[in-house]
Amino acid sequence: MSKKFVLFMTCIIMLMSILGCSKAGEKSSLNTKGTINQKENTGYQRFEDMGLEVNVKAIEGKYAKNITLSKVENFHDDNEPIYGVLSYGFLSNESIKEYEDIEKLTEDSDEKKEKLHEVFIKIKPLQNITVFRKDKMPSKDKIGALTECKNNYKIGEVDNYIFYFSYNDYDDSGLSEEGKKIYKSLYGDMNDIKKSIKVFKPAEAK
Repeated sequence: MSKKFVLFMTCIIMLMSILGCSKAGEKSSLNTKGTINQKENTGYQRFEDMGLEVNVKAIEGKYAKNITLSKVENFHDDNEPIYGVLSYGFLSNESIKEYEDIEKLTEDSDEKKEKLHEVFIKIKPLQNITVFRKDKMPSKDKIGALTECKNNYKIGEVDNYIFYFSYNDYDDSGLSEEGKKIYKSLYGDMNDIKKSIKVFKPAEAK
């Protein structure tokens, strides 16, 4: 991902247990400018400023705590081809335990930041949803370089925005047997997530 983009959140968001998001079916929100709203009893998370709704029922099962969500936004630089990105990833139970121990036992902020970075780099990407500016849309042969994914599929277009669903090939290397099992399950949900995505004009652009 281009270094020009700004991470909306300095930490990776754990969808369930680490930051205490609600269970499936409950109304919950994690908001900055209405960024994420989970619609009651629908399973959909709505990202107003990205122009996206994603049904997360498929991933809010027993492995929900292993899913990470990060958001990259570049809303105000009209010269950049990418408007924003949602990235879902996988974090093993071993890494989650590391995260929890660091939060509990490390008091020095600089030391904590360094240790958490070592945990976050262990995240295995699952899929990205990228919003491109239509008037800056790269050629097809350059899309993969921007998304950093081998597989890229257009899923929608609204006004000056083109939406892509992207992922890399299956890769469970470096995982424990338990980690491989969980990763396989989450990777297998990808097609259901892709089918569930709804697109609309981003709120920032309205």
